[in-house]
Amino acid sequence: MFSKSDSITLGFLIFLCAALTILCNYILARKNKKQLDKIFTIIFILLIFFTITAILQIFCVNIYNVNPIYFDYPAYASICYLPVAFMFMALIFARTKIKFNKIYILFFIIPTLSNLLLWTNDWHHLFYVKYSIDASKIIYGKYFYIHYYYTILLFAISLFILIRYSIKNSGFFSKQAILIFIGVIIPIVTNILAFIEIIPRSAYITPITFGFTVIFFSLAMFKFDLFKVAPIALQRIVDRISDSYIILNEDYEITDYNETFVKTFHITNASKLRGTHFAAFLKEKNLTSSIKEFNKYISKIGDNDKAKSFELYVQKINKFFNIEITSIIVNHQFLGILILFKDITQHIEDMQNLKNNQDLLIEQERLASLGQMIGRNSSQLKNTYLLSKWWIRRIIWFNKRIWWIDWWSNRYKRRYARYCKRHEWLDYKIKRAYIIYEWCYYNC
Repeated sequence: MFSKSDSITLGFLIFLCAALTILCNYILARKNKKQLDKIFTIIFILLIFFTITAILQIFCVNIYNVNPIYFDYPAYASICYLPVAFMFMALIFARTKIKFNKIYILFFIIPTLSNLLLWTNDWHHLFYVKYSIDASKIIYGKYFYIHYYYTILLFAISLFILIRYSIKNSGFFSKQAILIFIGVIIPIVTNILAFIEIIPRSAYITPITFGFTVIFFSLAMFKFDLFKVAPIALQRIVDRISDSYIILNEDYEITDYNETFVKTFHITNASKLRGTHFAAFLKEKNLTSSIKEFNKYISKIGDNDKAKSFELYVQKINKFFNIEITSIIVNHQFLGILILFKDITQHIEDMQNLKNNQDLLIEQERLASLGQMIGRNSSQLKNTYLLSKWWIRRIIWFNKRIWWIDWWSNRYKRRYARYCKRHEWLDYKIKRAYIIYEWCYYNC
């Protein structure tokens, strides 16, 4: 008959098996499965197989008095390969997609050897010297510790990868990684505590603690849409965007940024940037005068998602930016502020060069027009001067020969005087225009 503890354990295992089956069916029903979907399917299948063998073990041991180790033989087929599956899950979660390499075969050597030694344990007793359903009475063989520490090592590496991305990324994706981390660490911690006999040891402690893993995995999948986007894909995208951005929390502290922002503002110690108050960052970059302007636009956005923009010149790095400030609102809840720095330095320089070229072209056209006018006036003056000179000679010639020429001579002398007076006036204009032309040529 079943004891009270066996009945509780059996009920929990049945519930756990049903929950795992539902989650596995959910993943199998998805279309366009990616690597992350496939590895989670493998993990759930291994867990389902593990719980089924544990359920059968409780039934057969209590009813038919079967040796419990016969159920450990198939159970270890999933127990040994489960940490390897978690390792691949962490790698795919970090890299979005991996290509199977021959070196990955090394991960399967110890799990395969563990299964072979367990199945042949009656001959050498390297895995178990003495086996019992009561974990406190088990005497482990020499090889069992290799299997145990290898399992712990793979779980630790997987957790390290997940923790790394929970720190590197922020927002919902980090919450996904944290939920997975909590779900995985619960069975590891409980098994370690049971192994060093801090808590009572039981053969069913692993499937029981994996129930908590399923709960946290379910939250990661259904609450935060684990399978929609892998974090590293998003992080690589934003790091390669040409525009810089930062994200502020409700206290105006920097919580996220991309690699372009670090390179643009020449930030040497980017690890200390998170948690820095935005006003302190502006002071560090000699932008104290811009704090009021930032505060003015930040206060304007409030709880609406309409962007506010303005232009800013950063003297320390000699760049012009078009600043765009937008609030981050999800499900009518304010989560933070996105500040986008669009580098418009090249655009400003191109516009200034275009304006300078237009001014130079206008000045050249004005000087060319002035030169043409001076050329026309010089030609007219020259013709007038030559004509006047010719008439004077004729007058002198006639004055020597004909008496009445005096009358004409006086008349043309007066005309010549008028011509001379006009010549002096035109000569003054020509000299003045030439001086202006020379000044414009050498100074413009």
